[in-house]
Order: sequence, then structure tokens, then C-alpha cells
Amino acid sequence: MWGFLCNTKARGVSFEGRQQLVKALAIGDVLQVVAEPTNEHHTGAHALYYRNAKIGYLRRDLADTLVSTTYDYRAIVTQLTGKDFPLQGVNLRLEVNERL
Repeated sequence: MWGFLCNTKARGVSFEGRQQLVKALAIGDVLQVVAEPTNEHHTGAHALYYRNAKIGYLRRDLADTLVSTTYDYRAIVTQLTGKDFPLQGVNLRLEVNERL
């Protein structure tokens, strides 16, 4: 059963053409949280995917606390920010589910 973990913001949404993906999101969309242990910048990184496309990352301090071998994580889009500005942001509800 999925349970609330915390509220957070997606990071890195302004890189690699991700703004086009962000603009396609809607409140309530579910993002996959995927560990990236081979990430050259941060071995504890957790990427956020929507329909198999990377839209960004969880912030470093939060990602470092996740235990992806024991738990599954997902992120629910709760707010899209900056609609009237060139760069938009994504607020999220991070949820956790223990693997059986």
C-alpha cells in the first residue's frame, strides 16, 4: 500500500530539453522514481520518469535517504509552477511502498 513520504520539487527540469516534457504534465500524473547508481555526478541519484522520458531528479539530500532495494517510490504531480514564465517547475508528493 502506498503511503505519503514527503512533498518536494523536481530538480534539473531545465536541462536536456525537459521543459517540453514538463509542459505536458498535469496535476495527478504519476512519475516513476528510478535509482541511478551509475550516475557520474551522484551515485545516489534518483531520476523521475514520465512515460519513459526523464523529466528530472529528486534533490540530492532526499535521494540519499531512499532505500531502493527494499522500497518502491513514486511521485505524484501536485502543482505546476511558472506557467507565465519561460521555465516551469514541478511540485511533487513522494510516496513509498514496501516490497513484499
